[in-house]
Amino acid sequence: MRKLILLLGMFLSFTLATAQEKAKSIFDVARSGTVAEVKDMMKQNPNIINQTNESGFSPLILACYRGNVDVAKFLMDNVKDVNYKSREGTALSGLSVKYNKDLVTYILEKKADPNIADATGSTP
Repeated sequence: MRKLILLLGMFLSFTLATAQEKAKSIFDVARSGTVAEVKDMMKQNPNIINQTNESGFSPLILACYRGNVDVAKFLMDNVKDVNYKSREGTALSGLSVKYNKDLVTYILEKKADPNIADATGSTP
């Protein structure tokens, strides 16, 4: 009986962990996921990378702020607007907080506008 309960517990733990993994949003992936995960999500919804979360942040802003370099570059290459502005600013604003010279250079090459101000009037 103990073995059965132990096996059942292990199965439920595995099932819960797998379900949580599958429940990742594009915003979770932007923060700490991989390009492969983004591409998988885009197969079901190509526009998913242009959505915003309940706080108004795009996946690109989150990837830049969290320093998820590979995902940020992929998003810079594929989003409709690298200059999308949340109330806190743009992806370039996020990079000014979590400075990454390579990403700053890359997003500027993608025509990011350094003159877009946030809600307080500050620019990156």
